[in-house]
Amino acid sequence: MLVEVCSTLNSSVFSSSFIKKTAEKIYNTLSTKKKLRSCYPKPADAELSILVVADSKMKSLNSEYRKKNKTTDVLSFSMIEECASISAASSSHLGDIVINLRQAQRQSKARGVSLKRELQWLIVHGILHLVGYDHEKSEYDDAEMRKLEDEILTEI
Repeated sequence: MLVEVCSTLNSSVFSSSFIKKTAEKIYNTLSTKKKLRSCYPKPADAELSILVVADSKMKSLNSEYRKKNKTTDVLSFSMIEECASISAASSSHLGDIVINLRQAQRQSKARGVSLKRELQWLIVHGILHLVGYDHEKSEYDDAEMRKLEDEILTEI
């Protein structure tokens, strides 16, 4: 899996290699658990971009793409649309994930977990959105996505 990690921050708080390795483990775990539909690329072929930003950039993106004028922790922009109508992978690029490092820091402190663990959760959450999971569709979808997040976090 090719994972490109970029940041708009001058920060030594996180490691690009940690984020890259985490994303690779998550996608491999999804594949092993057979939680990827055939329209998504195999792990060896998959590509993903992760951008790490601060509150102001995330607020701007959230406002532009979701019409919510506030910051958030993670956004996902899928490159594979209408997966249900595609029988095989048509693109190797899954999409882009944007992570708000400052929000991750606040959430890790509030939840009593390490920043690394919070970043892992945000990457899992973002990748699940890229491969078609959506907790905002229904209570059932929310429960299914949360269960899978927990399973993956336990394995990585």
